Amino acid sequence: MKRFKVLTAVLLMATLLTTTSCSMLEEIMGMFGTPETPPEETPPEHVHDTTMVKATSADYAVHGNKLYYVCECGQIFLDGAATKPTTLKEVTLRSETGFDKKVYDDNGYKLNYCLYEPEELDKDKDLRPVVLFLH
Repeated sequence: MKRFKVLTAVLLMATLLTTTSCSMLEEIMGMFGTPETPPEETPPEHVHDTTMVKATSADYAVHGNKLYYVCECGQIFLDGAATKPTTLKEVTLRSETGFDKKVYDDNGYKLNYCLYEPEELDKDKDLRPVVLFLH
């Protein structure tokens, strides 16, 4: 019975000390104030810095383009103020025949060829037929 009383007294003292210690710790921390969490910063809105791409007319062999503006982020615009977004397809002029002159270069060995791609071709989805003429 005596052991029970001693054990109870020890547990009671430990509880009081813990409670008092926690209360004291909270009081001490309260003296310094609670740290405020800084408000979440929203990233600044991207401001498009555009560069003019001059218009080139399409001739019989090369696609040309209408005048447009491009930002370093890759977005294309019809105006320098970056208020009228567009796509490269919308500003591309087809050559009269639709063929583009290209050069295949393999370590200095150059081979000229022409490439025709239909306007309706979706390069990401459509299969592309090939017609090859050797002479």
